[in-house]
Amino acid sequence: MSNNLHRAIKLYKEEPKMNEGTKNILKQAGFGEQVDRVNAGLCPLCRKPVNISDFEGDIEGLKEFRISGMCKDCQFEAFEKKEIEENKDVTGNEQFEVK
Repeated sequence: MSNNLHRAIKLYKEEPKMNEGTKNILKQAGFGEQVDRVNAGLCPLCRKPVNISDFEGDIEGLKEFRISGMCKDCQFEAFEKKEIEENKDVTGNEQFEVK
């Protein structure tokens, strides 16, 4: 098996985990409720249950899930919209790069 396949299998088998130091820092910064939601298997933003199988075939989304615990919908809201905004010119029109 390739290294990428091994990494993908490992990612799919593991639930998001935060070490105690990270949990403490986030709680001290005022994100205690969000940490508790992730530990309960919920998205820290929308509070919906998140299952690892929701990320089947989406390695980048799965990586983010392992880091933040966010569901696919919240990831899209947080990252895709930002990318779209970054691609707009000063008039607000979306710009596309031709490759």
